[in-house]
Amino acid sequence: MAKEMGLLGCWVEVAPALLISPNKTSTCPELETIAEEWELEAEEYEQEAKQIEILLNSSVLIM
Repeated sequence: MAKEMGLLGCWVEVAPALLISPNKTSTCPELETIAEEWELEAEEYEQEAKQIEILLNSSVLIM
């Protein structure tokens, strides 16, 4: 009986390591980049500037 208990004690110590997967997937959500308001305004300004440039170039070609 003592020999059986000794084997059981070793098994209990080893069991958790065998049950934990080394390739455990993460449960953390993926982080997203937060765009600052000034960045959005800068993008809008650049788009407007490009549109104005296109309009000016096309009006020069028409004249």
